[in-house]
Amino acid sequence: MFGFDATSVGLVLSILGVVLGVVASGHVLLNKRRPESAFGWVGVCLLFPVVGPAIYYVFGINRVRTRATKLRAGVVPVEHRLASVPNAERGVARPGTLIEGVAPVGGNSVQALRDGEEAFPAMLEAIKGAGERVLLSTYIFESNSAGMHFVDALADATARGVEVRVL
Repeated sequence: MFGFDATSVGLVLSILGVVLGVVASGHVLLNKRRPESAFGWVGVCLLFPVVGPAIYYVFGINRVRTRATKLRAGVVPVEHRLASVPNAERGVARPGTLIEGVAPVGGNSVQALRDGEEAFPAMLEAIKGAGERVLLSTYIFESNSAGMHFVDALADATARGVEVRVL
């Protein structure tokens, strides 16, 4: 019906590979900061038609930076977001605001705990008092008696219907 033969299909695929390679290389040159990285990706895109641009699309585009740029496009400067924070607390609030992109809100509190003897009882009480969710992030979680207290408290929280996540 259409009369495609192997030669015409090969020609179309070759042209498609060149076009994709050139378009991907243009994207590389406009978005890569380091020359070594740009040179490598241009080589991959041009030397491996169709497959090279696909590999670049999957692994070469920094989606985290792209998303962060889009999210911060309409962000209010930090100083304006911290206007309602008392001057004495701005030094503590500023880094979190810069990292998270949102200012602190009222009704929260922070308590510095120096070691496990101070932290563990407070953490266990917070887990026992949780009504909605527990998000626990810890570097070391041992299976000793202290760790088992946490396991029991987290299991009780789950039984109460509290969402529990441990990292």
